Amino acid sequence: MKKSLKNRYQILLLIFFAIFIVESALILITVLSNGDMARLKADLQSIVIMFIFAQFIYFIVLFYYIPYQYERANREIYHILQEISEGKYQIDLEAKTYNQSEEITSLIKAMNRMMNIIIKFDSLKADKIYEHHQRIQMLINMIPQGCLIMSIIGEIVYINDFVKKNFPALTENLNIMETLLPDYIEQELKTLMVESLKSGNNLQNVKVTISSQDKSYLLNSSIIRNRKGQTTGAIFIIVSA
Repeated sequence: MKKSLKNRYQILLLIFFAIFIVESALILITVLSNGDMARLKADLQSIVIMFIFAQFIYFIVLFYYIPYQYERANREIYHILQEISEGKYQIDLEAKTYNQSEEITSLIKAMNRMMNIIIKFDSLKADKIYEHHQRIQMLINMIPQGCLIMSIIGEIVYINDFVKKNFPALTENLNIMETLLPDYIEQELKTLMVESLKSGNNLQNVKVTISSQDKSYLLNSSIIRNRKGQTTGAIFIIVSA
């Protein structure tokens, strides 16, 4: 069973106290057993010098050992937190707790339990996000008109079958601001969409004529805003005129 830092520190102090008791006992025995003052003096000097040297060595060991143990434990915890901040939630318990004290081992195990809960929560969250994504996708596919949901940077987040059929150049994850589209989209549709996103103004039944298709459409938009009122995207509805 692993010892805690507290127990190790207490044991080291007991050993230091035991050295002091042994030194005192030897001095007492030497004083009681020797009648010759010269020899008594020499023996006492030898005992004192020997134990001063031993205590000095032990003090040096004690002085550096405990801080080293704490520093190693703190360094291990810092590395774990660094890995967690980088998204590495799996903790190798066997490697991380090897030669660690009881307190640090318990702390690392508690962090591992916390990471398992976070991983489980992230998995449930990912499932819920995918479920919502499917709901939105199915919903806009049921709309008879064309529907695009676009982010503020011009990336198409959702697109329904009507748009895919009539404007095949438009696809999900396409950024219309960074992509050169066919002329029939670039000159009419894209210009209006980008203007709506940048200005934050809704479009109301703006007529768009596609000469190459000999078709006309009515374009409507609704700006999406966050809680601070900032534009984060827009929903565009395309209706055959």
